[in-house]
Amino acid sequence: MEIKDAIKFLNGISLIFMVLFSVFKMDAFLYISMAIIAIILISESVSKIIASKLIQIFLFVGTINSKILLTIIFYFVLTPTAFLFR
Repeated sequence: MEIKDAIKFLNGISLIFMVLFSVFKMDAFLYISMAIIAIILISESVSKIIASKLIQIFLFVGTINSKILLTIIFYFVLTPTAFLFR
């Protein structure tokens, strides 16, 4: 991942936390957003490392989440439908 892409990714994450702050009015979201922006401004190499680790975490969570959702859909939607058509 290039430095430019890592900075764009972290800016997007920071924006998400700002939106969460404006919706839920929890100060923790604002502090997290400010910390991410500070990391971007202080060190590009640290930004790149953090962005790559966050992407790995998001991919792992997405894999687990898709398996859970597909299992729920199979057992609670497709299985009863199959029994009804039988």
